[in-house]
Amino acid sequence: GKPRMVAMFYTSCQYMCPLIVEVLKRTQNAIGDGGHAKLPVLMVSFDAAHDTSEKLKQVLGQRKLDATTWTLAHTDAASVRQLAAVLDIQYRALPGGDFNHTSVLILLDGQGRIVARSEKMDGLDADFVAAAKKMLAQPAN
Repeated sequence: GKPRMVAMFYTSCQYMCPLIVEVLKRTQNAIGDGGHAKLPVLMVSFDAAHDTSEKLKQVLGQRKLDATTWTLAHTDAASVRQLAAVLDIQYRALPGGDFNHTSVLILLDGQGRIVARSEKMDGLDADFVAAAKKMLAQPAN
C-alpha cells in the first residue's frame, strides 16, 4: 500500500550488490532532500538457500541501513523466480554460489505498479529521482 524502491541482491556478493545498496542509499537521500519522507526500500535475496533472516539482519547492521525504512527479505526459490519475472530482473545461479543478475532499481507506486527503473550504478539517476519526487508529490490513491 505504500510506494517504495525495490532491488534484488544476495548477501555473499562482493561486487555489484554492495554497489546497489550504496546507490539505493544515495537515491533515498536525494529523494528525501525534496522535503519528502525517506522512501522505503525493499531488497529481496536471490539466494533462497543461504540468505536467512539472521544473515539479512546481520547485513542490515553491517551496511548501516535504517531498519525503519529498509527491509531485507528472503523467500523460497520459486517465489524469487516469480518476483524476478514480474520485475523483469534476469538472474541465474553460477557454480560456487554466486549469481549473475541484472542490477536495477525499481520504483513502485502504492498499488505495486512499476513507475520507474534505473540500471545506472555509477551515480544518481536524475530521471529516477525526479520520477520518485513526482510520485510522492501526488495525493495517494
